[in-house]
Amino acid sequence: MRQALILTRGSGMVLETHDGRRLLDAIATHHNVNLGHCHPELIRAAHEQMQSLDHVLTVPGFTNEPLVNVTKAILRNPLPGMATIFYTLTGAEAVEATMKMARYYWHALGRSTKSKFISLNLGYHGNSFATLAATGRDHDGLPSASGRRLFPAFDPLPEGYVHVLGPYDFHDGSRSAEEEASAACDALEKRIAREGADTVAAFLFEPLQGHNFYQPHPAYYRRVRQICDDNDILLISDEMITGFGRTGRWWGMSHYPGVEPDLTAFGKGVTSGALPLSGAITSAKVWEVIQGHAPKRSVEITGTYGGHPTLCAVAQRNIEVLEEQNLIERVDTVGDYLRQSLRRAFDGPEVFEVRGTGMIGVVEFKVGGDTDALRQQMALEAFLRDVIIRAERGTVGPLISITPPFIATEEEIDTVVARVHEAVSVALAAN
Repeated sequence: MRQALILTRGSGMVLETHDGRRLLDAIATHHNVNLGHCHPELIRAAHEQMQSLDHVLTVPGFTNEPLVNVTKAILRNPLPGMATIFYTLTGAEAVEATMKMARYYWHALGRSTKSKFISLNLGYHGNSFATLAATGRDHDGLPSASGRRLFPAFDPLPEGYVHVLGPYDFHDGSRSAEEEASAACDALEKRIAREGADTVAAFLFEPLQGHNFYQPHPAYYRRVRQICDDNDILLISDEMITGFGRTGRWWGMSHYPGVEPDLTAFGKGVTSGALPLSGAITSAKVWEVIQGHAPKRSVEITGTYGGHPTLCAVAQRNIEVLEEQNLIERVDTVGDYLRQSLRRAFDGPEVFEVRGTGMIGVVEFKVGGDTDALRQQMALEAFLRDVIIRAERGTVGPLISITPPFIATEEEIDTVVARVHEAVSVALAAN
């Protein structure tokens, strides 16, 4: 059995191990430690809140001040149409909450046959049974279109979850971004027709697909919104990674003005990973229906720790720090520097593409051999050089992603890129 590396301390972009190694966390743990590790303001917020009110239920008739305050903070930077927020703990819970509300919405309107969820072939939505069923890929990165069963060790997964090809499935360099978007929209229309619009509750997607960080052409979401409207299908945006600044906007969907989701799931960056908190946001359209029918049919969305005062206090302070220090604006500047550095370092014939937005940098390669073995070797070689990155299966070959904390300096970026370039060069030479 491989021995686990024990992490003992964290500060900013650095993680320290029990044996004295200092690792550069170039992926902000899971794209979520946006303020860096052990941020003093978040520690202070948790400490102060725990001294006054530790935990209360947020059942009807009860709330707490931090919950009210963080809701106001989130709504200071809203997506159009936001109405109400339900708080949960994990990303999977938040996504499930949006799916619960979608089904509740159609039940309330007397259209209970609308129960299926369509999601993207290469999307990722969580590790509960329902969100695994909505997820369109194996843990090893192979798409469901490969013919392999999804997560066979957990079978049978719940029924009613359908996968469809998305823009990234068509992203191999042979089409323009507009053509990729058009092909994916055509696939969605065909899938809805095949299933029957009267059986589909919602279309679930990530503004940027989370394992490859591909950003579709704006025409994609505009047409998706129209397709869903034409077929009475709700639109659910999974903003787990893209919410709270990772893309250089407060929300990933802010890159697509005029396209309003009906339901939005968020988490990760809302507390910069300091404590677990997530949530589900309803549009006014959905909330009016739910609120109108709740007295007749109860709505069980959140759980024991939904709206936990300490978690909400940390989230509130996290949002305030992002605002006070203009960190989301900084994301665009430093993110551009990251991608420029990657383009200078990776400019050989083995490179398919350098892409990303905000504080996201991705390099995808077009090389032969065992893609899975190669991507794993790239990550290992980076780790041997004290840098933590992610390596995944792309459309044409392996890819690496770098998603640092928002506080990363240009000097730290330079160090990361130099070490990763060396690591990838070693891995490619051995391929």
